[in-house]
Amino acid sequence: MDFVLSVEKRQSSRIKLNSPLLVTPKHSPSSVTVFCLDFSHSGLSIRSPVQLKIGTEVKVELINPLAPFQAEAKVVWVRSAPLSDQFHIGLALIIEE
Repeated sequence: MDFVLSVEKRQSSRIKLNSPLLVTPKHSPSSVTVFCLDFSHSGLSIRSPVQLKIGTEVKVELINPLAPFQAEAKVVWVRSAPLSDQFHIGLALIIEE
């Protein structure tokens, strides 16, 4: 897997990232491998083989030893991926203050 990183200029900057992530729904022992499409300071979008329900809280882990990352997030939107049996899912990062 290649770790690809590029920056896109927007009002809310998003960083494109084509990297695998592990997503584990809260209160579930099983994880699913997904691909991160992009992320920002407040959330990320993923491509997943599994549909997650809006409102589901998940643990997100970046599968890259050079840039380890773990966070809690909540599913805020779900769309069918075009020409695919997968899903595009928006996750809002849960920031504890």
